[in-house]
Amino acid sequence: MSVEELLQKEREGIRVLSIQSHVVSGYAGNKCSIFPLQLHGFEVDFINSVQFSNHTAYSHIRGQRLTEKELEELYEGLKLNSINRYSHVLTGYCGNPTFLAKIVEI
Repeated sequence: MSVEELLQKEREGIRVLSIQSHVVSGYAGNKCSIFPLQLHGFEVDFINSVQFSNHTAYSHIRGQRLTEKELEELYEGLKLNSINRYSHVLTGYCGNPTFLAKIVEI
């Protein structure tokens, strides 16, 4: 068995829920973390905590922040369909402490 096959077998059953930011232009949060995880054989589902036009280092930013209520609704949909079993949760940018508290409840 090759090293690649051994690693793939080891990662079976590992599912990651990534709750991070997303930018349309550039690389931050989910946009730069999902592909490497998938490339290494992990199953990854993601929720964008924010959807911004670009990184916050720019002068102007447009977009939306996910609220804790919206996060709860998304996760409730996963629970209702019994597709909410994750071995790992990866977090990144959280706009406020109540959003982070909601992630802890997940």
